[in-house]
Amino acid sequence: MAVIVGRDYHVGGQGEDDAEYAVCPRCETKTVIINHPEEFEADEAVWQPFKDGIATWKETGEGSAPCPACGASVPVTEWQWELNFAVGALAFDFWGRPPLSAGFRATFGRQLGHRTVEHMGKF
Repeated sequence: MAVIVGRDYHVGGQGEDDAEYAVCPRCETKTVIINHPEEFEADEAVWQPFKDGIATWKETGEGSAPCPACGASVPVTEWQWELNFAVGALAFDFWGRPPLSAGFRATFGRQLGHRTVEHMGKF
């Protein structure tokens, strides 16, 4: 297990570095970044505002991306990312173990006092 401390984004896929999509928490519109299965790379025009917001958040602790649908400027930590992408300041990386139980994750999230996400993948 590795404990990763510090603002960063985390991916679960081998060779992946971009989110497939993000859902605006204000209007619940899904913004498609990688149009699978037709495309296998991010649409740079769509992904760039998210990349910029994440980079600013990593440096300063505050960064946002505009929602293409409603126009709201939403902090990158509030966007709902696809399952293989997460933004956070604390991460745990496990190798060779079964997934954590739903009860453990719920209790852990309550103890931390903020939203938690779990994603799995092959690194």
